[in-house]
Amino acid sequence: MLAVFGSTIANPPQELSLPFKGSGSLRTKEEGDVESANFIMDALDEFKSVSGLIPSIPKSKAYFCNVLNHVKLSILNVMPFVEGKLPVRYLGVLLISSRLMNRDCRIMVERVKSKVGDWKNKSLSFAGRLQLVQSVLSSMYIYLALVFLLPIRIIHDTEQAMRGFLWCQGEMKKGKANVAWNIVCLPKQEGGLGIKSLESVNIALMTKNLWHIITRKDSLWVRWVYSYKLQGGNFWNVPSKSGMTWGWRKILHLRDIVRPFICSVLGNGMRTSAWFDIWSKTCPLISHITPRLIASEGFLLSNVVSDIIVDGGWAWPLSW
Repeated sequence: MLAVFGSTIANPPQELSLPFKGSGSLRTKEEGDVESANFIMDALDEFKSVSGLIPSIPKSKAYFCNVLNHVKLSILNVMPFVEGKLPVRYLGVLLISSRLMNRDCRIMVERVKSKVGDWKNKSLSFAGRLQLVQSVLSSMYIYLALVFLLPIRIIHDTEQAMRGFLWCQGEMKKGKANVAWNIVCLPKQEGGLGIKSLESVNIALMTKNLWHIITRKDSLWVRWVYSYKLQGGNFWNVPSKSGMTWGWRKILHLRDIVRPFICSVLGNGMRTSAWFDIWSKTCPLISHITPRLIASEGFLLSNVVSDIIVDGGWAWPLSW
């Protein structure tokens, strides 16, 4: 069992909700406290009485982030768990309380180099090495890249190992690369070898999280984002502030990249934001009309398209 208490955790994965997840019962609170610990223990007692199974206490740990020391001691008195130290991997995902550092992802680089080391002494043709890079090495970082925007250094070191195996069948040597890496990463129809750029794949995978938010996917993480992060606001209009967690800021920074490619199917206009969604060639309208002007005319930033249509005509001023 894994119990997490705290006020901030950077980029919690979809499988984890603050402050804890455990044994089939879930309750979300902003702060870790004794009440939450009592709730967990009551849920465990109910689980034992219903199922007849007993959770393994020696295998259970409690993790704390920004919790006062006396509160931590009180929680540990209620829960006979060992205190764990961050970072730790939970369901294969790195659980951290700060920004993702190079040392946190170094294991991914080492795994790629270890795989290359197993192959470098084998008599592989260039085509064979290319196939292994495309099918094996390029898939080893997918799971981590789906959750985090990887540090540039990690991306560089991983691609360096891939380049070394492709051109030198081992460590990369100066002057041995026949083609620049950015050309190698182009599709075959554009003159490349079809190896995907790690940075581009990382961004593409992370946009899946944006898509889940925009489409309001029925998941615990999306509901948490709307209730805790957005708090009734629009995802496209939430400002990126220094006080936000590192993972959430990274997601917000992706908005400028994906915004031009996401359009709304208007339908009856009841699910399309009038000001922030792209539903016509001039949208988003918020880029032409200021929030102050919208408010001065009696509209709300939460208005949908159907709100500004009355009797088949636009309800906004003629000057607009």
